[in-house]
Amino acid sequence: MKRYPSKSIVTFSILAISILVLVVAVALQIRDVQACDDCYESDKGQFKYVLYDGTSPSVIPSIHNTLLINRTPLMKTFELDSMPPVTVRVWRNQKAYLDEQERSIGHRYAFSTGYIEPKSNEIRLLYFGGEIHKTALHEFVHLLTLQVNPNFANNPRWLWEAIAIYKSEDYWFHMSNRHAISRRFDDLAQDLYNKPNSSSAVYELGYTVGEFIERSWGEEAFVDLIKSNGDPSQLTDQPIESLFYDWEQFVKTTYLSGPKSEYEKAMERSPFHRRDTVN
Repeated sequence: MKRYPSKSIVTFSILAISILVLVVAVALQIRDVQACDDCYESDKGQFKYVLYDGTSPSVIPSIHNTLLINRTPLMKTFELDSMPPVTVRVWRNQKAYLDEQERSIGHRYAFSTGYIEPKSNEIRLLYFGGEIHKTALHEFVHLLTLQVNPNFANNPRWLWEAIAIYKSEDYWFHMSNRHAISRRFDDLAQDLYNKPNSSSAVYELGYTVGEFIERSWGEEAFVDLIKSNGDPSQLTDQPIESLFYDWEQFVKTTYLSGPKSEYEKAMERSPFHRRDTVN
């Protein structure tokens, strides 16, 4: 029987162990075991997830399913044939989230729960127990619109947010309490008209702006407006004042008129509502 030198046996053993370690590492990576310090990674192809601060991997399925289901129809809406892979980063610690926000985009938005990092095609989210998948979809729409026009971010802001809100939500959230928004609508609309690129009213009214655009000129109008940075002459000869009036009438006719729901009637019977009315 042939004998091998002891050094050869040791060398062979080290090589075999090294190969085994490499195989295990690859297997663990495939099974989504974290490959970064103090975080958890899960690469699902088109979407990669990186969780920080001990965020539970249980948040991933709702985000991933929402993004995956909406990816193809949204790409069709924005006339996109392809979309680079997206990384979704999630924090549970608000300070860590805001620190990274300030480092990456130069601003610290204390009440934000999501934003994008366009250069790396990333979605950044703060998890606080809410419906994080809706925030993820909102930010994903932002990334898609930047594929249409890389200079579209907040340019103009009213359209940037209106499209993301409309295309990431199923309905106007004020529908459940129309009597409240009815009292505030005129002031909100005026604020949006006077300060289209700074008013927070777009977050309350943005859905109706997107709906008005689609009902008036079709879904393809979104691409025309994104490419032109909100130039209405791409769609109509109407002056902006006339368009704004038409949108107001659309909202009032579609949402703020008609029979009240039982919920709205109950709210009006509420002693808190009567107290507000008297005062």
